[in-house]
Amino acid sequence: PIVLNPNKKYIYLTWDDGPQPPGSTNCQRVFREQGVKATFFYVGMNAFDPLRKRIVDTVRNSYPQFLLANHS
Repeated sequence: PIVLNPNKKYIYLTWDDGPQPPGSTNCQRVFREQGVKATFFYVGMNAFDPLRKRIVDTVRNSYPQFLLANHS
């Protein structure tokens, strides 16, 4: 379970309609550098392209820093 600190404020980031190169990979890079967690909502049919599948696999393997969710 996720335990939230009541003394902190939280912002929830979600990214939609991916994976879209280079935007998705740029976001991942910046989030990693800044220590930001995010949820990426991807359109499942986009994952059939080899480049986009690599992006999906990167996000999937980055849990819990990044969460992969289905857009449609």
